[in-house]
Amino acid sequence: DSYPEAFFDVVSIWHVLEHLPDPDSTLRQVSRWLVPGGALLVAVPNIGSWQGRAFKGHWFHLDPPRHLYHFTAGSLEKALGQAGFRVEAARHFSMEQNPYGYLQSCLNALGFPKDDLYETIKGNQGFKPLISKSLQALLAAFLLLPSLLLSLGEAVFRRGGTIELVARKTNR
Repeated sequence: DSYPEAFFDVVSIWHVLEHLPDPDSTLRQVSRWLVPGGALLVAVPNIGSWQGRAFKGHWFHLDPPRHLYHFTAGSLEKALGQAGFRVEAARHFSMEQNPYGYLQSCLNALGFPKDDLYETIKGNQGFKPLISKSLQALLAAFLLLPSLLLSLGEAVFRRGGTIELVARKTNR
């Protein structure tokens, strides 16, 4: 309770909620901090996405142990409603998250070390054989366009790898 009630007009919880030990409590706290009609911006991975369902344990956005909770569009909207929010707008496509989710999930499913390309891009990998790096880079280049097209397709059907919402605090 570090802020008084009705202190903020807007709060952003962008790819944070899935990391928290009690997301419902966090949403209730944010509701207290927002003015009536204030906006909450939320983004989370969508475990109900096509990529989440297709890749299961290989899905890049599953990310244990960092992701403590996983949401579908329905479960997120329900949690928001119980905390005093009404969803105003929803997007199921993120250029930053969704195509890469397909790409890394494919590499994971093909047997490369889990999230290896991602760790390499972040600079968190030590020495790896050049053949492994080269093969992953070649496959990533080949998978880039299909990953983008699949991401666009899943977004059209509201089954994108991530969910981005704008929710308003209700006046209850």
